Amino acid sequence: MTQPQRWPHKRIIFIIAAIVFQLACVILYKSIYATKAEYSDFEIEIVENPANDNQPPLEHAVEGSTVLPLADPPKRARQIIKTTMPLLYPTSNNTTPFKDKPLCPDTRSHPGNWSTREFNPNPSNASTAGTIPFWEPYQCQYHAFTRTQLGQCLLDRHIVVSGDSLIRNMLSTILQHVDPNFDWGDPIMHQDAKRTIPLMDFKTGELMGYVGIHFLWTPSVWYFTPKWIDNGGADVSYLRPKGSLKNLIIKGDFLGDQRAAMLYHGKETKNSTDPIDLTNSTNSINLTNSTEPIIEFEQLPIFDTIALSMGVWDLGDYNLGLSPYHLRLIAVLHETLSNFHFKTTPPSWPNPKLYFYDIHKMHNDHCKTPICQACNTDLRQRWWREAQRGARVCLPHYFGERSKIEVIDNYDMTDTELARNNTHDGIHYADGVAFMEAMVWVNGLCDDWLRHKSGLYEERMGTVDVEVDADDIPGHDACLDVEVVDEDAILGQCIRLTY
Repeated sequence: MTQPQRWPHKRIIFIIAAIVFQLACVILYKSIYATKAEYSDFEIEIVENPANDNQPPLEHAVEGSTVLPLADPPKRARQIIKTTMPLLYPTSNNTTPFKDKPLCPDTRSHPGNWSTREFNPNPSNASTAGTIPFWEPYQCQYHAFTRTQLGQCLLDRHIVVSGDSLIRNMLSTILQHVDPNFDWGDPIMHQDAKRTIPLMDFKTGELMGYVGIHFLWTPSVWYFTPKWIDNGGADVSYLRPKGSLKNLIIKGDFLGDQRAAMLYHGKETKNSTDPIDLTNSTNSINLTNSTEPIIEFEQLPIFDTIALSMGVWDLGDYNLGLSPYHLRLIAVLHETLSNFHFKTTPPSWPNPKLYFYDIHKMHNDHCKTPICQACNTDLRQRWWREAQRGARVCLPHYFGERSKIEVIDNYDMTDTELARNNTHDGIHYADGVAFMEAMVWVNGLCDDWLRHKSGLYEERMGTVDVEVDADDIPGHDACLDVEVVDEDAILGQCIRLTY
């Protein structure tokens, strides 16, 4: 897909959200950084709109300077810590060509090079075998999942993906790998969608079960809300309006939904001491035997994974500046973490795993639109990535929230000539690069399957370089070390939205 275009019919929503968060950004920025003399003051220009009913109130009113000030990339180098930890090493029956390399310990970007591997997504069918490009990190490796293996990993899981086309395409690649016939049914796919994907054992031809997928189109931090509360929660969880005495309904995502059943294990009706079970032939049980409500739940989330990606649209179409993006992204992460559990959720219920997909390398010389060419420069990409890292670092500074956020980062593999030659628009990747990006995330999603169920790896202590967002120094606030840059210096020929 090419760089997305603006949505005129949603302009009013964007205006309201942008104004509120822009003003909040000003207040937060000045309160946090006023004591740091080396930081320049952050100002937002408010432009009065002429009284013209035909002119939309929000315009691309500020263009890049004709005389550009000097701009430097972020000074911060990658922070690498050599760590001794339990790693997964191939067993003797593993067919990987690298028997001595452990699996990569995370989904961050690992330096390496492109190679080729013999790969068959369906080993029971020799006709599907072939050679594929494969990213080989210097210090570790990724498991190449067959379709059946990926299905075993995703069995009975509920995954929420909220974001832009980068993470949507990654999700699509995963779903097309596990189900070759998968299609969203929409060539643009700028909308929310829920899919229940059948998972087949391609060796036996038997249905293993299902995975529940919820894609939520939130391409910009200024459009983000935790929509899974409504779109991804109400139809997959036990939802009862507060104070209602209506019959209670438990809903699963699909027949025999094991995760939905787990939610209610041990929760009893008034007239029964048996736990509620959803593993029978229905995915909905009407609890009419109880004369009183069991427990008044507003909502119970059953998703086990949430993945976010927002940044590309904020580079261009919704470019309000780097600092506003950074501060709004902090709020986005907080809103996400705050909506893992609700006040009536049992404390024992585990949190979903949260992933954030950092902007991969985009190749400006392959852009198809003027806004992509002007805004997706290498300098701006690097500063936006720094803002994404800074949002994770600053989250505890603003909100005291220290929940772990897993990072999906494919910068090293996409900052290559092979990747540059595999993009049609300078933003999205095709074929082998897209598959490899998906495999990185799948290796994280399926860590439990790889570790405990695959039989292909064994755990041993080993030493590996691990990248971190900030050194964990006791008593030190890493947010105060986040670099601030002159907004005009990195604007270039890009256009910044004003009011």
